[in-house]
Amino acid sequence: MEHNTRELSVFIDESGTTKINKELYVCVALIVPTEEVESFLLQISDIAQKYTNGIIKSSKIRSAATRTQLLSEICKLRFSYIALIVNKSELEQYPGLQYPESFYKFLHKRFAVCIDLVTKCNKIHFEIDSYGSPTFEEQFEKYFHDRMSLLFPEVTLKINNDENSYGIQVADLIAGTLGRC
Repeated sequence: MEHNTRELSVFIDESGTTKINKELYVCVALIVPTEEVESFLLQISDIAQKYTNGIIKSSKIRSAATRTQLLSEICKLRFSYIALIVNKSELEQYPGLQYPESFYKFLHKRFAVCIDLVTKCNKIHFEIDSYGSPTFEEQFEKYFHDRMSLLFPEVTLKINNDENSYGIQVADLIAGTLGRC
């Protein structure tokens, strides 16, 4: 399949821990055409101010009614998303995944393949929620670029704190909601 010439911005966050147990790990990629990111993020900012005093964090939303209202408002906007839902108990057979950093790299690489299959995009900008130590984040950036250059002809990666990114906050909300379901 050919890659197309559009440019996309992808915001990624997850719900769940990297510890192998009986729980789910949910990873969500929020996809927005790059030319629409500024408008999208301004609209999310307005929604966040209305429902959460500025920061959308799934784990902080206690009321089902608030979660429903927030998601209803967000669903009116132009974006798409992809979710990877992993039953971590199925991963017990892979001893290397008992290490959180290996688990994280392994699943994010698989998730990137899914994103590529769905988007087939020449130019893609990833913004991923921060994870682990600054040293691990540097290693992950190198790992990501080494592995992703084959999938995406032009790729950038920014690791960002979710408090500084409404895109990551929406990915967190969707991941947290799917994890609850």
